[in-house]
Amino acid sequence: MKNKIFFLVIIPFLAFGCANYVKVIESKTHLALIDKFDNNSNNWKQLKNKDFLVENSQGVLHIEKFKKNKESNGCLWYSKSFDCLDTKNDFAISFDAKFVDCDDVYNAFDFQWGNLDSISYQLSVDIDGWFKLMKFDKVVSANSRWTDIASNEKPDLIKKNDFNNIYIIQLDKKCIILVNNKVVFNVNINCKGNQIG
Repeated sequence: MKNKIFFLVIIPFLAFGCANYVKVIESKTHLALIDKFDNNSNNWKQLKNKDFLVENSQGVLHIEKFKKNKESNGCLWYSKSFDCLDTKNDFAISFDAKFVDCDDVYNAFDFQWGNLDSISYQLSVDIDGWFKLMKFDKVVSANSRWTDIASNEKPDLIKKNDFNNIYIIQLDKKCIILVNNKVVFNVNINCKGNQIG
């Protein structure tokens, strides 16, 4: 069996979900970018090698790892920079992700934002409803690059056979993360950069 995750990434600076947060974001920002992955108009890098496949296919950014981690450990550091994104300011990122096939040592996907060459933040979402927010600092020593910010377990929140909406909002240095319209994290962060990955 192959380990697959489908991504539909939409990066609006306004979107839907928990009305209070969205109203504030809508009042402070503008729509900067939306990508429906129907024609690769934002030039996402396509990739096919012995380990991974990344392609725009049928309205999704399809990311697939061919071998399970228990057979070949490794992850894909896939990122894209956007001139219209500046994570030191208020922003919102919304995307839908679907677990297609999972039977591995780590059945999750990760999403990062900020500056992936220095400091970024990473949200990990497990198929069983385990969530983790971490800070990655590439500048410090290799042994201490990752710092746990928060973790949470909400087993009934993840839809296992459907798309899950992930909404990352930064508002006045506060990071609010919603999954399927439920708040998972509400923490302070300090982030600047224009990359997602």
